[in-house]
Amino acid sequence: MEETLAQIRAELIENYLRSGKITPAEGLALYSALVARSRSQLEKDAESGDRALVTAHWPEGLPMTNPQQIFTIFDYLLRIFRQKMQKKIDQYF
Repeated sequence: MEETLAQIRAELIENYLRSGKITPAEGLALYSALVARSRSQLEKDAESGDRALVTAHWPEGLPMTNPQQIFTIFDYLLRIFRQKMQKKIDQYF
């Protein structure tokens, strides 16, 4: 799991940072929420619960200037994480 999270951070979050779609603080908040979500469980829960994690991990005082974009990016990161973890599970079973 940690390897998959590191890969998502290196490949995807860093791309969003380089392209200017998110700031470093936003990237850290998204990564923190993804780590928290991945540790809680791999099954799909309600989107609102996933998005609440982003809000909970958002740095205090940092305005969420484009919440829809942030939530869309997080949903994408979470989907990729689940796919990668499912591939790893399938390899063992």
